[in-house]
Amino acid sequence: LKDIDLNLLRLFDAVHRHRSVSRAAEQLDLTQPAASQGLTRLRGLLNDPLFMRAAGGVEPTPKAQRLAEPVRQALAAIEQALSETAAFDPAASE
Repeated sequence: LKDIDLNLLRLFDAVHRHRSVSRAAEQLDLTQPAASQGLTRLRGLLNDPLFMRAAGGVEPTPKAQRLAEPVRQALAAIEQALSETAAFDPAASE
């Protein structure tokens, strides 16, 4: 876990949802080579190809399928935690 960058998980999620490295790169404002390089890093860290070429894009491996929902939930939880801001209510402030 110490070697996994949060952006790699965002990339994984985008590739899984779009079934395309190019479309995932576009969504994340990355170049296609940068997305491919990130995916290569993640493949090495997880010791799995994660996605295989298929007609019109890529298909997830069984390991990628198992990881997809937990990764999506973790990213959503992080996003929610970071977006929560205590609203300042001057009437309630002491």
